[in-house]
Amino acid sequence: YVRSVVRELARREGLHLTVVTSMPEDFDALDGVTLIKAPESVRSYGSRVIWRERNLARIVRRQRPAVVFSPTIELPLRKLRVPTLMVVHDLGPAQSPAMYGWGRWLRYHSFLRHSLSAATRIVCVSAATEVQLASSIRVDMSKVAVVGEAGGSVHSSRTTESPRAREHPFVLHVGALLPHKNFNTL
Repeated sequence: YVRSVVRELARREGLHLTVVTSMPEDFDALDGVTLIKAPESVRSYGSRVIWRERNLARIVRRQRPAVVFSPTIELPLRKLRVPTLMVVHDLGPAQSPAMYGWGRWLRYHSFLRHSLSAATRIVCVSAATEVQLASSIRVDMSKVAVVGEAGGSVHSSRTTESPRAREHPFVLHVGALLPHKNFNTL
């Protein structure tokens, strides 16, 4: 998701993009993108929280962006002095602690309400997520918009198609076989 968003934004004329990431190899082939490398330790939740609180506001002051885009529900406790756009992919960890684990539920609840109130704008990746957000958490819904997750371009070097595939169409499901994925409807 993040790679696709960054790739599309990097194509826009007149837009300068700074990406803070612990995986710079995902973005270093893009022209017009400034990379700020975060340590690999930020991939774990506790280290990420500490690093974000210590460093993100300083990076924002130095870079002076027009907007900060957070592809997760994690914004710093100290308010950033620029507009923030935050993405809510789903509310599973907040609504199903038994499925996601109590540790993740606690982490989610630790920052969710703060981040929702601190964000200037909130993007839900589906109407279902927007409905869940409106019905389960107090949030200013005038800040919320639905922008669906679209897959990036898929290019394959394989051009042959099995004759059997044409005779028997199939559906590829790449999600987990968990109840909230609604596999039975598919």
